[in-house]
This record gives sequence, C-alpha cells and structure tokens, in this order.
Amino acid sequence: HRTEFGRICDRKGWLFGMFNTGSQNQALFKSDVDVVFVDPPFGPNGIGNLDGFINRSPLADGLVDDDLNNNLIFGRYFDGDGRGDLARLLGVYGAVTAKTKTEMWGTEFMGVIRSRPYHHGGVLEALFGVRYTQFDDGFFVDARGGILDKSRWDTEAENHVVGPQTGIRYIKRWGPWYFVAEGRCVAGVNFQTVRQWGQLGTELGPVAPGLTTGRPANSPFAFSPTNFNHKFTTSEFAPLTEMRLMLEYQLTSAIAIRAGWNGMYQTGIARATNMVDYTLPHMGILESANQQDIFLNGLTFGVTINRP
Repeated sequence: HRTEFGRICDRKGWLFGMFNTGSQNQALFKSDVDVVFVDPPFGPNGIGNLDGFINRSPLADGLVDDDLNNNLIFGRYFDGDGRGDLARLLGVYGAVTAKTKTEMWGTEFMGVIRSRPYHHGGVLEALFGVRYTQFDDGFFVDARGGILDKSRWDTEAENHVVGPQTGIRYIKRWGPWYFVAEGRCVAGVNFQTVRQWGQLGTELGPVAPGLTTGRPANSPFAFSPTNFNHKFTTSEFAPLTEMRLMLEYQLTSAIAIRAGWNGMYQTGIARATNMVDYTLPHMGILESANQQDIFLNGLTFGVTINRP
C-alpha cells in the first residue's frame, strides 16, 4: 500500500511518500522431524549433548543397556573406559510447528525538479531526498516429543535502513493517457538488531553424576534443560533499488486511475531464518549471515487526485 502527496510550482516542488506491505505470515506443521543440531563434544571423555545409552529391549533385561561394541560389557553399568556404550541419539521431534512473519514499511521525502516539455511531449523529473525503510522478520519454532521434548526457539530480526535517495521519472502523454517510468536508488545504512530466545529439553529430568547413574537409556545422558536469550546488533551497507512502470488514464481534470508494476530490490538485510545457530547447548545467532537479499514485486492499482 502506497500513499504519496506533494506540490510542484514553476517546475520545482516536493514529494512525500509512505508505503507498507502489511504482515506476511506463513505456518508449517510437520511430524517426526529430525533437527540436525551441531553437537561438539565436551569434557575429558568427549561426551556430546545428544549422547546417550541405548536399550532396545522391552523385557526385564531392559534394565541393562545394549552392548553396542559387542565386547560383552553392557552399557554404563560395567564399562570402565569412561564412556561406556554411549552413542549419538537422533534429535527427532514428534511434532514441529514453524511460523514466519514478515513486515516492511517506509517513508521518504524528496525534492522535485521538472524539465520543460520536450518536442515529443514528454517531461523528465529529477528526485533527490532521504528515505527510511524498516524490514522486520520473525521465525518461531515450537517442537514437541522426542528426546528433547518441549523445545522452542524464536528469532526476530529488525532492519532499520536510512540513507540519501535519488531518482528519475519520465512522463509521456497521449491524449488522456499517461505513461510513467520511474527509478529510485538509496545508498542506505542498515542498523540491525537480532534477538533470539528459547528453551531446549524442558521435560528432561535432572542429571545424576557418574556413568553408573545419569538418565534412563534412550535419552540424552548429560544434557540439562537449557534456557537462552541472545542479542546481536550491527550496521551494514544496504543499497535499495526501486523500479515503477505505470499507465494512467485521466478521467477528469482532477482524477485519474492508474495501473502498473512495482519492483524493489535490496541487499544487506538480516533474515531470521538464516541467522539461527543450531549449536548445542545454547543455540545462538549466526552473525555472519546478516547480509541477505530481498526482492519484492507486484502489480499496482491506484487513483491520482490532482488539484490544479
């Protein structure tokens, strides 16, 4: 949605504009989802957060962990090598709901200088001023079931882009018809703020010390329920280019209808989905992934009111 108003007198004037895309939302629900976490080993025995003992037997001998290396020493209870039969467990969730939310809006103020009409009837306008654009992006995940039951990680990226803007607009008239072609460029600086918060494995019980205790088989042996809260701020060069093509029909001396195409391309933008660091145990923000490109385009319809 875009609104513009301004004034031109003696081929000079000004223009003020505002636009917004509204809220764009998407949701995805999946069952039996394998989330591939980065799980570096820690401690003297090189135990990972997702390491655990395995017991595949539902019978009475289920109290004894499986002998994975076939050395007749079963699991944590009888091994003396510091690791027992620890194995990497799969981070599979029973159900995952992932949602994204994107909003973009901006405002601009420009001076306008209009040329004298050319011999073929067209005029050229030079635009110069300043523009502010805000791009907000959110990624929200709720994961249930599996070895890390009741987990959640939410990430929000705010992009505040401001900078000088220049542009050029060509207007050609044929009777009641007007053709308008316009381009604008912004040398913007993006002031970014990325926040992330969440929790992992909140249904896990406490960890008892020692390899002869710990948690039951088929669950992470050493991982503790984790809460986290991260924040990252920086600034990036974020140029923006916009192109508009429009055809306008003059209904009366003061009212015209228009239709056309509008495209906008910008770099140096932080997107929430790209900036999630899946490293255990506290996840985090991928600070180097904050320079994404975005492209918006669509058909436009509108009304022009001109007061002579």
